[in-house]
Amino acid sequence: MFGLVRYEADGTTAMFGAVGISLVGLVLISLTVEGVIYAFRFPGRVFGSELLVYFLAAGLIGTALGYWLLNFWRDFTADHPEKA
Repeated sequence: MFGLVRYEADGTTAMFGAVGISLVGLVLISLTVEGVIYAFRFPGRVFGSELLVYFLAAGLIGTALGYWLLNFWRDFTADHPEKA
């Protein structure tokens, strides 16, 4: 929230941004914990098949999308129209 206020966002934008980031973080942490528990319960299913490759690919895709969104979120929230 402090980062959004530092970029001169109004209070509503900062609050919705903080709530959105918190919800995304909660979902990601929940899915991570679920995946780790599954890997501990069934290590043969995770490490003995292509599932590990799928997890790595999904992690790379998620990391790239998150990085891109963090760097370019201002382009999507700008109130000014694009110049032609």
